[in-house]
Amino acid sequence: MISRLIRFTILILVFNFTFADSIISECGNINKEHILFKRNGYNLNLEQISSRNCDLDKNIKYPDVLLIHGLTYSSHQFDLQYKDYSVAEFLARKGYRVWLLDITGYGGSQKPNNGFLVNSDYAAQDIDNAAKLILKRENSNKINLLGWSAGTITGSKMVKLDNSIINTLILYAPIYHASGVGKEINSYQSFNESAVLSDFQRESQSQHIDYTLVESEVVNRYLEQCRKYDGNGSPNGIRKEMYQQDKSVTLFDPSALTMPVLVIGGANDGYISLKTDIPYLMNTMPNKNNKLIVIRGASHMLMLEKPYYHIFQENILEFLNKNNNLYTATKAESHL
Repeated sequence: MISRLIRFTILILVFNFTFADSIISECGNINKEHILFKRNGYNLNLEQISSRNCDLDKNIKYPDVLLIHGLTYSSHQFDLQYKDYSVAEFLARKGYRVWLLDITGYGGSQKPNNGFLVNSDYAAQDIDNAAKLILKRENSNKINLLGWSAGTITGSKMVKLDNSIINTLILYAPIYHASGVGKEINSYQSFNESAVLSDFQRESQSQHIDYTLVESEVVNRYLEQCRKYDGNGSPNGIRKEMYQQDKSVTLFDPSALTMPVLVIGGANDGYISLKTDIPYLMNTMPNKNNKLIVIRGASHMLMLEKPYYHIFQENILEFLNKNNNLYTATKAESHL
């Protein structure tokens, strides 16, 4: 199995990685627009983030990127309002139209009475409907998809519904296997401040948040946004799938992911399996342009970790540019 991995570019990153220069220049002001659309009787919140006040080539139709949130908190995680931590604004300033979807029951989307309704198959339908709405609105035929954590499950299931409309897929911290049968849960997960902070890396001795890896204001803003947008809790349908099934149960079909896929994650991420699941995914997904990036020292929260968030941003940009014909290879990469 390991020998087959040589067909992928695998990067173990510290701090000396050199990124290819994007051929898209920085844009101007950020524009945000909220759109409500209805599916299955529930109003869903979709937000577009773009930056059109710039001097980009008006003849280029810049691609759409749909960002899919994880298990407990909604899409605001991709748009942290502090310094340049917002992944959504970063991509928008590079010329992409970025879309944030709140799955049914999350964030600004309407909540069903039964949170178990919103399982991964249901969420995949939400994503599919949002993607097709975006493509119709923008008169496009392809969209790029990025899922984080449980969003890699729902995003991958959406791809299986209709892979013809997906140009690229980014799996950030993919979760492939269920975690085993745990205690019974309610249909909704209540908001809990300690749980919000639990994924930030800890000091080895005190178990306090390691503020050498994350800025204190990032933690404060993240907690504030989670309280604002997710304070009423989130549905537990996907959580039930992940934590109420045997560890042998797989959560999506990697063989169905036929488009170029970037798998990116942190070496210190306790949710992903670098020894078994990640090699299996890389060997099973069929596209020859797939890429794996593991960032040494980073965790599940790498997009908010001070040493690593620029590495994360630049690598997803590079992958998107390359596969959306907006990329120029550097000399160092030209032999790959």
